[in-house]
Amino acid sequence: MSERQLVRTLLYLHQQLERAADGLPMTMSQYYMLHFLHEEPRRAAEFTVVSKLRKPGVTALVGRLEANGWIERSPDPQDGRAYVIRITKAGLAAFHAFERNMQSALERFLGEDLVRETDELLDPFYRAWNHRRRERFNRWREGRRGREEIKGRAQ
Repeated sequence: MSERQLVRTLLYLHQQLERAADGLPMTMSQYYMLHFLHEEPRRAAEFTVVSKLRKPGVTALVGRLEANGWIERSPDPQDGRAYVIRITKAGLAAFHAFERNMQSALERFLGEDLVRETDELLDPFYRAWNHRRRERFNRWREGRRGREEIKGRAQ
């Protein structure tokens, strides 16, 4: 498969998943945020680093997730001006239900056997992407800590 065919195929699959998500109670953006939070509680600003959303978009997204009861906020113990977001049990259940719906949608588009083969084929790509995402986030987090240390020394 050429790179062009791969790109077209991935875009087509993404489009099909977007369509499948249309009738569900969770949007793709909400899913991405819950995926980010299911690893550990985080600040909302951290999501801007790994997503295509800017701060106002993340704030709106957090508001919708909180209204659904899928996340909860608490003051950040390290910075009283900020808050930490945690996924709730209801949020985790909705997250897993969304993933099951997307899996079913893929099976309808591709067939169960092809989905299984695709999972095996794409696993190394997923691991590489996840590793790069974590590296990028950790570099950002370390940079933020360094800026906070410098700011603390200046005061």
